[in-house]
Amino acid sequence: MVKFLVYNKDNWMDAPSKQRPDLIGKENVERKITENSQLSLEQRITELHSLDFKYKARDRRGDIIEVRKIDAPSGRKEPLSFAFITVPLEFEEARRLYQQKDRDGNGELIHNRKYWIDMTGVVLDAKKEATLTVADFENWIRMKK
Repeated sequence: MVKFLVYNKDNWMDAPSKQRPDLIGKENVERKITENSQLSLEQRITELHSLDFKYKARDRRGDIIEVRKIDAPSGRKEPLSFAFITVPLEFEEARRLYQQKDRDGNGELIHNRKYWIDMTGVVLDAKKEATLTVADFENWIRMKK
């Protein structure tokens, strides 16, 4: 049995901005960088590239953050933003398959987390935990595109 530590909230970059609800967080930051007259063109380009990298690398709802043994002690990564999904899988194989970053042929990061679980069908208990069968897990596991 393994426990998947899963990110379980929407990322601020994808949520409506508090300052500009017509924009998502990433778009609002892009607007601020573009409109910042104190930055040179080169600095704006650098800031926009950095923001794009951060956007690709962001954690999203359902992302598998970590694969743990069933008896592993809890750490500091379990605040309200996370859930545990327990599945009867072999630990080493699950960790090898599902705890990896997604990189292109040149080794450049595409996504910080390669796999995610579609959390819309997962019913969490009061402790933000759920146990899935292998069949349910296979139905809800996804690879990022």
